[in-house]
Amino acid sequence: MGRIRLFLRRAWMVVAVFILAVAGIPRAEAAPPALVVDKLIDKVEGWSIGFSEGMGGCLAAATYRDQTTIWVGFGGKGDDAYFAVTNPKWGALEPGKRYELSISAQGEGLWRGQFTAIVRKGEKGLFAGNLKDEFVVDLANSGALDVRMSTKSIARLSLEGSKAAIRSTVGCQVAYREARTAPSSKSARTSPPKKDEGGGSGTGFFVSTQGHVLTNHHVVEGCRRLQIVRPLSAPIPATLVADDATNDLALLQTAARPADVPPLMLRPRVGHKVYVFGYPLAGVLATSGNFTDGLVTASAGLGDDTRMLQISAPVQPGNSGGPLLDQNGNVIGVIVSKLNVLKLASVTNDLAQNVNFAIKSSIAANFLDANGVQGPPTPYDGALEPSVLAEKAKGFTVRVNCD
Repeated sequence: MGRIRLFLRRAWMVVAVFILAVAGIPRAEAAPPALVVDKLIDKVEGWSIGFSEGMGGCLAAATYRDQTTIWVGFGGKGDDAYFAVTNPKWGALEPGKRYELSISAQGEGLWRGQFTAIVRKGEKGLFAGNLKDEFVVDLANSGALDVRMSTKSIARLSLEGSKAAIRSTVGCQVAYREARTAPSSKSARTSPPKKDEGGGSGTGFFVSTQGHVLTNHHVVEGCRRLQIVRPLSAPIPATLVADDATNDLALLQTAARPADVPPLMLRPRVGHKVYVFGYPLAGVLATSGNFTDGLVTASAGLGDDTRMLQISAPVQPGNSGGPLLDQNGNVIGVIVSKLNVLKLASVTNDLAQNVNFAIKSSIAANFLDANGVQGPPTPYDGALEPSVLAEKAKGFTVRVNCD
Protein backbone atom coordinates (compact mmCIF):
# COMPACT_ATOMS: atom_id res chain seq x y z
CA MET A 1 0.00 0.00 0.00
CA GLY A 2 2.10 2.60 0.59
CA ARG A 3 5.37 3.93 -0.47
CA ILE A 4 4.05 6.89 -2.16
CA ARG A 5 4.54 9.18 0.67
CA LEU A 6 3.98 12.31 -1.32
CA PHE A 7 0.56 12.78 0.03
CA LEU A 8 -1.22 12.49 3.38
CA ARG A 9 -4.21 13.94 4.92
CA ARG A 10 -7.13 15.88 3.66
CA ALA A 11 -6.49 15.96 0.00
CA TRP A 12 -5.23 19.06 -1.13
CA MET A 13 -6.65 22.14 -2.25
CA VAL A 14 -5.84 24.20 -5.12
CA VAL A 15 -3.62 26.87 -6.04
CA ALA A 16 -1.12 26.85 -3.35
CA VAL A 17 -0.83 23.23 -4.06
CA PHE A 18 2.52 24.12 -4.86
CA ILE A 19 4.01 24.96 -1.75
CA LEU A 20 3.76 28.57 -1.90
CA ALA A 21 4.40 28.46 1.80
CA VAL A 22 4.99 31.70 3.56
CA ALA A 23 8.68 31.03 3.12
CA GLY A 24 8.07 31.28 -0.59
CA ILE A 25 8.24 29.15 -3.70
CA PRO A 26 11.52 27.49 -4.63
CA ARG A 27 13.42 28.61 -7.70
CA ALA A 28 11.45 29.34 -10.83
CA GLU A 29 11.67 26.84 -13.66
CA ALA A 30 12.21 27.07 -17.38
CA ALA A 31 9.09 26.92 -19.50
CA PRO A 32 7.53 23.46 -19.15
CA PRO A 33 6.02 21.31 -21.87
CA ALA A 34 2.59 22.45 -23.01
CA LEU A 35 -0.01 22.22 -20.26
CA VAL A 36 -2.77 20.03 -21.63
CA VAL A 37 -5.12 17.28 -20.47
CA ASP A 38 -4.28 14.48 -22.92
CA LYS A 39 -6.54 11.93 -21.26
CA LEU A 40 -9.59 13.15 -19.39
CA ILE A 41 -10.27 11.03 -16.30
CA ASP A 42 -12.92 12.94 -14.41
CA LYS A 43 -14.95 16.14 -14.18
CA VAL A 44 -15.27 17.53 -10.67
CA GLU A 45 -17.30 20.66 -9.95
CA GLY A 46 -16.03 22.59 -12.96
CA TRP A 47 -12.53 21.12 -12.86
CA SER A 48 -11.10 18.75 -15.45
CA ILE A 49 -8.95 15.95 -14.01
CA GLY A 50 -6.68 14.08 -16.36
CA PHE A 51 -3.27 12.90 -17.43
CA SER A 52 -0.72 15.05 -19.23
CA GLU A 53 1.79 13.22 -21.43
CA GLY A 54 4.00 16.29 -21.69
CA MET A 55 4.12 16.87 -17.94
CA GLY A 56 4.33 13.17 -17.15
CA GLY A 57 1.61 13.09 -14.53
CA CYS A 58 -1.91 13.95 -13.46
CA LEU A 59 -3.31 17.44 -13.30
CA ALA A 60 -6.44 19.45 -12.57
CA ALA A 61 -7.50 22.50 -14.57
CA ALA A 62 -10.32 25.00 -14.16
CA THR A 63 -11.14 27.89 -16.51
CA TYR A 64 -12.96 30.95 -15.21
CA ARG A 65 -15.16 33.55 -16.89
CA ASP A 66 -12.30 36.00 -17.30
CA GLN A 67 -10.50 33.23 -19.29
CA THR A 68 -7.97 32.59 -16.54
CA THR A 69 -7.10 28.90 -16.18
CA ILE A 70 -5.58 27.38 -13.04
CA TRP A 71 -3.38 24.31 -13.49
CA VAL A 72 -2.43 22.06 -10.58
CA GLY A 73 -0.46 18.89 -11.21
CA PHE A 74 2.48 16.55 -10.85
CA GLY A 75 5.24 15.40 -13.14
CA GLY A 76 8.67 13.84 -13.29
CA LYS A 77 10.12 10.85 -11.52
CA GLY A 78 9.75 12.50 -8.14
CA ASP A 79 6.13 13.49 -8.71
CA ASP A 80 7.16 17.14 -8.48
CA ALA A 81 4.24 19.47 -7.94
CA TYR A 82 3.63 22.51 -10.11
CA PHE A 83 1.17 25.38 -10.32
CA ALA A 84 0.35 27.61 -13.25
CA VAL A 85 -2.12 30.29 -14.25
CA THR A 86 -2.74 31.20 -17.89
CA ASN A 87 -4.86 33.75 -19.71
CA PRO A 88 -4.99 34.74 -23.41
CA LYS A 89 -5.23 38.41 -22.35
CA TRP A 90 -1.82 38.46 -20.67
CA GLY A 91 0.08 39.53 -23.79
CA ALA A 92 2.59 41.69 -21.93
CA LEU A 93 4.30 38.73 -20.29
CA GLU A 94 7.76 37.96 -21.67
CA PRO A 95 8.26 34.19 -22.09
CA GLY A 96 11.10 32.95 -19.92
CA LYS A 97 11.16 36.01 -17.70
CA ARG A 98 10.66 35.60 -13.97
CA TYR A 99 7.92 37.48 -12.17
CA GLU A 100 7.35 37.91 -8.47
CA LEU A 101 3.80 36.98 -7.49
CA SER A 102 1.87 37.04 -4.26
CA ILE A 103 -1.11 34.78 -3.80
CA SER A 104 -3.61 35.23 -1.01
CA ALA A 105 -6.27 32.71 -0.10
CA GLN A 106 -9.31 34.16 1.55
CA GLY A 107 -9.05 33.57 5.27
CA GLU A 108 -6.01 31.29 4.96
CA GLY A 109 -2.77 33.15 4.30
CA LEU A 110 -0.37 34.82 1.91
CA TRP A 111 2.25 33.17 -0.33
CA ARG A 112 4.99 34.78 -2.40
CA GLY A 113 7.41 33.45 -4.97
CA GLN A 114 8.88 33.63 -8.45
CA PHE A 115 7.01 32.35 -11.50
CA THR A 116 8.33 31.91 -15.03
CA ALA A 117 6.33 33.29 -17.94
CA ILE A 118 5.28 30.60 -20.43
CA VAL A 119 3.33 30.29 -23.67
CA ARG A 120 0.84 27.52 -24.39
CA LYS A 121 -1.39 27.34 -27.42
CA GLY A 122 -1.22 31.05 -28.05
CA GLU A 123 -1.92 32.15 -24.49
CA LYS A 124 0.58 33.27 -21.92
CA GLY A 125 0.83 32.35 -18.31
CA LEU A 126 2.97 31.97 -15.21
CA PHE A 127 4.42 28.70 -14.01
CA ALA A 128 6.12 27.48 -10.82
CA GLY A 129 7.47 23.95 -10.75
CA ASN A 130 9.93 21.64 -9.06
CA LEU A 131 8.37 22.46 -5.75
CA LYS A 132 9.12 20.63 -2.53
CA ASP A 133 8.16 16.99 -2.43
CA GLU A 134 6.27 17.59 0.77
CA PHE A 135 4.46 20.68 -0.27
CA VAL A 136 1.68 22.01 1.84
CA VAL A 137 -1.68 23.14 0.72
CA ASP A 138 -4.05 24.64 3.22
CA LEU A 139 -6.52 26.39 0.96
CA ALA A 140 -9.33 23.88 1.38
CA ASN A 141 -11.30 26.28 3.49
CA SER A 142 -10.62 29.30 1.32
CA GLY A 143 -13.46 30.64 -0.73
CA ALA A 144 -11.41 32.70 -3.18
CA LEU A 145 -7.92 33.36 -4.50
CA ASP A 146 -6.25 36.66 -5.35
CA VAL A 147 -3.15 36.54 -7.56
CA ARG A 148 -1.10 39.74 -7.60
CA MET A 149 1.92 40.90 -9.57
CA SER A 150 3.57 43.71 -7.66
CA THR A 151 0.53 45.43 -6.21
CA LYS A 152 -1.81 44.76 -9.12
CA SER A 153 -4.36 41.98 -8.95
CA ILE A 154 -4.19 39.92 -12.13
CA ALA A 155 -6.72 37.25 -11.15
CA ARG A 156 -9.43 36.92 -8.52
CA LEU A 157 -10.83 33.42 -8.61
CA SER A 158 -13.27 31.27 -6.70
CA LEU A 159 -11.89 28.08 -5.19
CA GLU A 160 -15.23 26.31 -5.26
CA GLY A 161 -14.75 22.60 -5.96
CA SER A 162 -10.98 22.75 -5.55
CA LYS A 163 -10.96 20.35 -2.60
CA ALA A 164 -12.66 17.56 -4.52
CA ALA A 165 -10.64 18.32 -7.65
CA ILE A 166 -7.27 18.13 -5.93
CA ARG A 167 -8.26 14.98 -4.09
CA SER A 168 -9.14 13.40 -7.40
CA THR A 169 -5.81 14.53 -8.88
CA VAL A 170 -3.88 13.10 -5.93
CA GLY A 171 -5.71 9.80 -6.38
CA CYS A 172 -4.89 9.78 -10.08
CA GLN A 173 -1.21 10.46 -9.41
CA VAL A 174 -0.95 7.87 -6.65
CA ALA A 175 -2.47 5.23 -8.90
CA TYR A 176 -0.25 6.30 -11.79
CA ARG A 177 2.89 6.10 -9.70
CA GLU A 178 1.90 2.74 -8.25
CA ALA A 179 1.21 1.44 -11.73
CA ARG A 180 4.56 2.52 -13.10
CA THR A 181 6.46 0.97 -10.17
CA ALA A 182 4.59 -2.34 -10.47
CA PRO A 183 6.25 -5.31 -12.22
CA SER A 184 3.97 -4.97 -15.22
CA SER A 185 1.88 -1.90 -15.95
CA LYS A 186 -0.41 -3.98 -18.14
CA SER A 187 -1.18 -6.67 -15.63
CA ALA A 188 -0.96 -4.68 -12.42
CA ARG A 189 -2.01 -1.14 -13.21
CA THR A 190 -3.04 -0.35 -9.69
CA SER A 191 -0.71 -2.66 -7.82
CA PRO A 192 0.99 -0.86 -4.92
CA PRO A 193 4.62 -0.87 -3.91
CA LYS A 194 6.06 -3.94 -2.28
CA LYS A 195 5.27 -3.26 1.33
CA ASP A 196 3.34 -0.94 3.59
CA GLU A 197 5.56 1.64 5.19
CA GLY A 198 5.44 2.47 8.84
CA GLY A 199 6.12 -0.70 10.81
CA GLY A 200 6.00 -3.61 8.34
CA SER A 201 2.39 -4.46 8.94
CA GLY A 202 -0.82 -4.78 7.01
CA THR A 203 -4.24 -6.35 7.42
CA GLY A 204 -5.73 -9.72 6.56
CA PHE A 205 -8.92 -11.68 7.18
CA PHE A 206 -9.90 -15.28 7.73
CA VAL A 207 -11.17 -17.16 4.70
CA SER A 208 -11.55 -20.61 6.26
CA THR A 209 -12.26 -22.19 9.62
CA GLN A 210 -8.89 -23.96 9.26
CA GLY A 211 -7.06 -20.72 9.94
CA HIS A 212 -6.33 -19.51 6.40
CA VAL A 213 -5.86 -15.73 6.14
CA LEU A 214 -6.03 -13.72 2.94
CA THR A 215 -3.93 -10.56 2.54
CA ASN A 216 -1.90 -8.71 -0.12
CA HIS A 217 1.22 -10.09 -1.72
CA HIS A 218 3.03 -6.79 -1.10
CA VAL A 219 2.29 -7.01 2.64
CA VAL A 220 4.19 -10.30 3.02
CA GLU A 221 6.76 -10.08 0.26
CA GLY A 222 10.32 -10.57 1.51
CA CYS A 223 9.26 -11.30 5.10
CA ARG A 224 11.46 -13.61 7.16
CA ARG A 225 8.78 -14.08 9.78
CA LEU A 226 5.03 -13.60 9.66
CA GLN A 227 2.51 -13.26 12.46
CA ILE A 228 -1.14 -12.42 12.79
CA VAL A 229 -2.38 -10.40 15.73
CA ARG A 230 -5.92 -10.18 17.06
CA PRO A 231 -7.04 -7.57 19.61
CA LEU A 232 -6.06 -8.44 23.19
CA SER A 233 -4.36 -11.66 22.03
CA ALA A 234 -0.79 -12.83 21.66
CA PRO A 235 0.71 -12.94 18.14
CA ILE A 236 0.20 -16.19 16.23
CA PRO A 237 2.83 -17.44 13.74
CA ALA A 238 1.75 -17.56 10.11
CA THR A 239 3.16 -19.36 7.09
CA LEU A 240 2.92 -18.19 3.50
CA VAL A 241 1.34 -21.02 1.51
CA ALA A 242 0.48 -19.29 -1.77
CA ASP A 243 0.82 -15.91 -3.42
CA ASP A 244 -0.08 -14.14 -6.64
CA ALA A 245 2.10 -11.12 -7.37
CA THR A 246 0.12 -10.15 -10.45
CA ASN A 247 -3.13 -9.76 -8.55
CA ASP A 248 -1.38 -8.80 -5.29
CA LEU A 249 -2.87 -11.59 -3.17
CA ALA A 250 -1.32 -13.92 -0.60
CA LEU A 251 -2.66 -16.82 1.45
CA LEU A 252 -1.37 -17.55 4.95
CA GLN A 253 -1.85 -20.61 7.16
CA THR A 254 -2.21 -20.13 10.91
CA ALA A 255 -3.16 -22.24 13.91
CA ALA A 256 -6.03 -19.88 14.72
CA ARG A 257 -9.60 -21.17 14.48
CA PRO A 258 -11.99 -18.28 13.85
CA ALA A 259 -15.59 -18.44 14.98
CA ASP A 260 -16.74 -16.58 11.86
CA VAL A 261 -15.61 -16.57 8.24
CA PRO A 262 -17.22 -14.01 5.90
CA PRO A 263 -18.72 -15.09 2.57
CA LEU A 264 -17.57 -13.51 -0.69
CA MET A 265 -20.12 -11.47 -2.63
CA LEU A 266 -19.11 -11.52 -6.30
CA ARG A 267 -21.29 -8.77 -7.80
CA PRO A 268 -20.72 -5.42 -6.13
CA ARG A 269 -22.31 -2.45 -7.88
CA VAL A 270 -21.40 1.18 -8.27
CA GLY A 271 -23.16 3.20 -5.59
CA HIS A 272 -23.27 0.37 -3.04
CA LYS A 273 -22.44 1.35 0.52
CA VAL A 274 -19.17 -0.26 1.61
CA TYR A 275 -17.14 -0.57 4.79
CA VAL A 276 -13.45 -1.09 5.52
CA PHE A 277 -12.10 -2.71 8.67
CA GLY A 278 -8.39 -2.91 9.27
CA TYR A 279 -5.32 -2.06 11.30
CA PRO A 280 -3.81 1.07 9.73
CA LEU A 281 -0.91 3.15 11.02
CA ALA A 282 0.34 0.52 13.44
CA GLY A 283 1.63 2.09 16.60
CA VAL A 284 -0.33 5.27 16.01
CA LEU A 285 -4.02 4.41 15.70
CA ALA A 286 -6.06 2.11 17.93
CA THR A 287 -4.86 -1.48 18.18
CA SER A 288 -8.50 -2.59 18.30
CA GLY A 289 -8.91 -1.78 14.62
CA ASN A 290 -10.45 1.00 12.55
CA PHE A 291 -13.78 1.04 10.73
CA THR A 292 -14.62 3.45 7.88
CA ASP A 293 -17.33 3.67 5.26
CA GLY A 294 -17.90 4.97 1.76
CA LEU A 295 -19.28 3.97 -1.63
CA VAL A 296 -18.23 1.94 -4.63
CA THR A 297 -17.45 4.83 -6.97
CA ALA A 298 -16.33 2.90 -10.06
CA SER A 299 -16.41 -0.69 -11.25
CA ALA A 300 -12.82 -0.58 -12.50
CA GLY A 301 -9.47 0.80 -11.46
CA LEU A 302 -6.94 2.99 -13.22
CA GLY A 303 -6.98 2.50 -16.98
CA ASP A 304 -10.25 0.54 -16.73
CA ASP A 305 -8.51 -2.27 -14.87
CA THR A 306 -11.47 -4.63 -14.41
CA ARG A 307 -9.83 -6.49 -11.53
CA MET A 308 -10.33 -3.48 -9.30
CA LEU A 309 -13.06 -1.50 -7.62
CA GLN A 310 -12.68 2.19 -6.86
CA ILE A 311 -14.05 3.22 -3.50
CA SER A 312 -14.46 6.39 -1.48
CA ALA A 313 -13.97 4.79 1.96
CA PRO A 314 -10.89 6.28 3.67
CA VAL A 315 -7.86 3.98 3.68
CA GLN A 316 -4.53 4.45 5.46
CA PRO A 317 -1.14 2.72 5.35
CA GLY A 318 -1.69 -0.65 7.02
CA ASN A 319 -5.17 -1.25 5.58
CA SER A 320 -3.60 -3.26 2.74
CA GLY A 321 -5.03 -6.76 2.57
CA GLY A 322 -8.08 -5.96 4.66
CA PRO A 323 -11.69 -6.76 3.75
CA LEU A 324 -14.01 -4.44 1.86
CA LEU A 325 -17.49 -5.28 3.13
CA ASP A 326 -21.03 -4.63 2.00
CA GLN A 327 -23.69 -3.67 4.54
CA ASN A 328 -24.62 -7.33 5.05
CA GLY A 329 -21.11 -8.30 6.10
CA ASN A 330 -20.06 -9.98 2.84
CA VAL A 331 -16.57 -9.40 1.47
CA ILE A 332 -16.74 -7.66 -1.90
CA GLY A 333 -13.06 -6.83 -2.23
CA VAL A 334 -9.56 -6.79 -0.75
CA ILE A 335 -8.07 -3.37 -0.04
CA VAL A 336 -4.97 -2.84 -2.14
CA SER A 337 -4.09 0.81 -2.72
CA LYS A 338 -4.89 4.24 -1.46
CA LEU A 339 -4.19 7.89 -1.35
CA ASN A 340 -1.32 8.00 1.08
CA VAL A 341 -2.19 10.80 3.43
CA LEU A 342 0.69 10.59 5.85
CA LYS A 343 2.71 13.54 4.62
CA LEU A 344 -0.19 15.93 4.36
CA ALA A 345 -1.05 15.11 7.96
CA SER A 346 1.39 17.71 9.21
CA VAL A 347 -0.69 20.52 7.79
CA THR A 348 -4.26 19.31 7.68
CA ASN A 349 -6.69 17.89 10.18
CA ASP A 350 -8.26 15.00 8.32
CA LEU A 351 -7.06 11.58 7.19
CA ALA A 352 -9.82 11.28 4.64
CA GLN A 353 -9.38 10.71 0.95
CA ASN A 354 -11.79 9.45 -1.65
CA VAL A 355 -9.91 7.63 -4.38
CA ASN A 356 -8.89 4.17 -3.18
CA PHE A 357 -8.88 0.72 -4.69
CA ALA A 358 -9.77 -2.86 -3.83
CA ILE A 359 -9.24 -6.14 -5.65
CA LYS A 360 -12.61 -7.56 -6.61
CA SER A 361 -13.86 -10.51 -4.60
CA SER A 362 -14.21 -12.55 -7.80
CA ILE A 363 -10.43 -12.36 -8.28
CA ALA A 364 -9.91 -13.35 -4.65
CA ALA A 365 -12.37 -16.24 -4.99
CA ASN A 366 -10.50 -17.62 -8.00
CA PHE A 367 -7.20 -17.38 -6.10
CA LEU A 368 -8.63 -19.19 -3.09
CA ASP A 369 -10.27 -21.87 -5.20
CA ALA A 370 -7.00 -22.50 -7.04
CA ASN A 371 -5.37 -23.12 -3.66
CA GLY A 372 -8.03 -25.41 -2.28
CA VAL A 373 -9.74 -22.93 0.04
CA GLN A 374 -13.48 -22.47 -0.11
CA GLY A 375 -15.32 -20.17 2.23
CA PRO A 376 -19.04 -20.11 3.07
CA PRO A 377 -20.99 -20.56 -0.17
CA THR A 378 -24.06 -18.53 0.80
CA PRO A 379 -23.74 -14.75 1.14
CA TYR A 380 -25.21 -13.06 4.17
CA ASP A 381 -28.59 -11.44 3.66
CA GLY A 382 -30.00 -8.53 5.63
CA ALA A 383 -28.39 -5.17 6.30
CA LEU A 384 -26.59 -4.73 9.61
CA GLU A 385 -26.24 -1.63 11.70
CA PRO A 386 -22.73 -0.21 11.24
CA SER A 387 -21.88 -0.84 14.90
CA VAL A 388 -22.90 -4.48 14.57
CA LEU A 389 -21.00 -4.84 11.30
CA ALA A 390 -17.87 -3.35 12.83
CA GLU A 391 -17.97 -5.80 15.72
CA LYS A 392 -18.54 -8.67 13.31
CA ALA A 393 -15.62 -7.57 11.12
CA LYS A 394 -13.35 -7.38 14.15
CA GLY A 395 -13.96 -11.07 14.72
CA PHE A 396 -12.49 -12.19 11.39
CA THR A 397 -9.96 -9.44 10.62
CA VAL A 398 -6.34 -9.54 11.82
CA ARG A 399 -3.21 -7.45 11.71
CA VAL A 400 -0.41 -9.06 9.70
CA ASN A 401 3.09 -8.39 11.03
CA CYS A 402 6.13 -8.80 8.82
CA ASP A 403 9.71 -9.03 10.07
